[in-house]
Amino acid sequence: MKSVTISFEYEENEYINADRRFLSMTGRINKYKVMIFAALIAICFACANTFGYNIPVILGFVLVIYWGLKMAFRYYIQPKSDFKKKAKNAKTFTFTFTKDAIDFATQRANAQFKWKMFKELYETSDMLYLAHANKSFTIIPKRAFEGEEQLAAFRKIVGQGNSLMRYSKID
Repeated sequence: MKSVTISFEYEENEYINADRRFLSMTGRINKYKVMIFAALIAICFACANTFGYNIPVILGFVLVIYWGLKMAFRYYIQPKSDFKKKAKNAKTFTFTFTKDAIDFATQRANAQFKWKMFKELYETSDMLYLAHANKSFTIIPKRAFEGEEQLAAFRKIVGQGNSLMRYSKID
């Protein structure tokens, strides 16, 4: 098989859960960072009780709270916002995978991406994640493939397209 073409529409909960799962899988947001955040808040309170609310303590509070709000925004708000943006711009997403590139098409736009811009393929029981070199990623539901044979052909094409791409199976 020289190419694999899939078309699908994202479902809101599916997309949001997949986005959050990717953040956890890659360690961008995980339970350890949340525990570190809680420990830093406790340290800030301990410093405030010991040294008073001086400029370094207040600055520490501001930085820790900023980091916590940034994590919360990325985990809770951004996935829904990203989904709404995708749904507004396109209903159906079509990908054609060849050994040279990925052709991407929607009702409004067409693009072609060379495989070298992707650094890793993550696979879970229901999703594929193509991680870009710039820390963004593309979510592809496995339900978009016609069956295991087409999915196997996709995996083979990925290997031919970018021999440096890492593959990680999660689950």
